[in-house]
Amino acid sequence: MSDPLYSYEIYDNLPMQIAILDRQGLIEYTNSAWHAFAIENGYQGGMFKGTNYAELCLNVEGVEKDQAKSFAVGLKEVLAGLTNKFEQV
Repeated sequence: MSDPLYSYEIYDNLPMQIAILDRQGLIEYTNSAWHAFAIENGYQGGMFKGTNYAELCLNVEGVEKDQAKSFAVGLKEVLAGLTNKFEQV
């Protein structure tokens, strides 16, 4: 966001995992719950900012693998303009 008064850190107080992406699908911000979830699921990489979210999802292993791959496909379709929204429950 271009507003210097706006801060993503407000999302750190929420219990759900939040990742904010730019129009190309690159991560701009992840909140504390998102980081905790990643670590609990074996993530050993560095910071997420600038990482392509869909590609990150395609590399998930373990119990969340199928759900992450499905999300990557849905995200790519939205970013390509093939659909207006993607929901995963």
